[in-house]
Amino acid sequence: MVSTVYNVKGTVSFTPEAGKIYLVRGKLSEAYSAVWIEEKQSKTVMGEKIEVQGSAKAGILGK
Repeated sequence: MVSTVYNVKGTVSFTPEAGKIYLVRGKLSEAYSAVWIEEKQSKTVMGEKIEVQGSAKAGILGK
Protein backbone atom coordinates (compact mmCIF):
# COMPACT_ATOMS: atom_id res chain seq x y z
CA MET A 1 0.00 0.00 0.00
CA VAL A 2 1.27 3.48 -0.87
CA SER A 3 0.13 6.64 0.91
CA THR A 4 0.70 10.30 0.11
CA VAL A 5 2.63 12.22 2.76
CA TYR A 6 1.69 15.85 3.49
CA ASN A 7 3.92 18.28 5.36
CA VAL A 8 2.39 21.03 7.52
CA LYS A 9 4.75 22.82 9.92
CA GLY A 10 4.32 25.56 12.48
CA THR A 11 3.98 26.45 16.12
CA VAL A 12 0.72 26.60 18.06
CA SER A 13 0.75 28.57 21.31
CA PHE A 14 -1.98 28.26 23.92
CA THR A 15 -2.35 27.88 27.68
CA PRO A 16 -3.92 24.54 28.58
CA GLU A 17 -6.36 24.42 31.49
CA ALA A 18 -6.18 21.74 34.17
CA GLY A 19 -8.80 19.02 33.79
CA LYS A 20 -9.46 19.64 30.10
CA ILE A 21 -8.56 17.27 27.27
CA TYR A 22 -7.00 18.55 24.05
CA LEU A 23 -6.78 16.81 20.69
CA VAL A 24 -4.59 17.38 17.65
CA ARG A 25 -6.88 17.58 14.62
CA GLY A 26 -6.20 18.10 10.96
CA LYS A 27 -7.26 17.97 7.35
CA LEU A 28 -4.84 16.93 4.62
CA SER A 29 -5.61 17.17 0.91
CA GLU A 30 -4.22 18.27 -2.43
CA ALA A 31 -5.98 21.64 -2.25
CA TYR A 32 -5.76 22.53 1.47
CA SER A 33 -4.01 21.15 4.55
CA ALA A 34 -4.22 22.26 8.17
CA VAL A 35 -3.51 21.09 11.71
CA TRP A 36 -4.79 22.54 14.97
CA ILE A 37 -5.35 21.82 18.65
CA GLU A 38 -8.94 21.49 19.80
CA GLU A 39 -10.48 21.33 23.27
CA LYS A 40 -12.36 18.03 23.27
CA GLN A 41 -15.66 18.93 24.94
CA SER A 42 -16.35 22.34 23.37
CA LYS A 43 -14.48 21.65 20.10
CA THR A 44 -12.92 25.12 20.44
CA VAL A 45 -9.76 25.64 18.38
CA MET A 46 -6.91 26.61 20.70
CA GLY A 47 -4.40 29.11 19.31
CA GLU A 48 -4.42 29.32 15.54
CA LYS A 49 -4.65 26.73 12.81
CA ILE A 50 -1.49 26.04 10.83
CA GLU A 51 -2.69 26.14 7.23
CA VAL A 52 -1.29 25.52 3.76
CA GLN A 53 -3.36 26.71 0.79
CA GLY A 54 -2.60 24.48 -2.17
CA SER A 55 -0.56 21.31 -2.09
CA ALA A 56 1.45 20.37 1.02
CA LYS A 57 2.42 17.10 -0.63
CA ALA A 58 5.82 15.88 0.57
CA GLY A 59 6.03 12.62 -1.35
CA ILE A 60 5.01 8.97 -1.22
CA LEU A 61 5.27 6.62 1.76
CA GLY A 62 5.17 2.89 1.17
CA LYS A 63 3.66 0.64 3.83
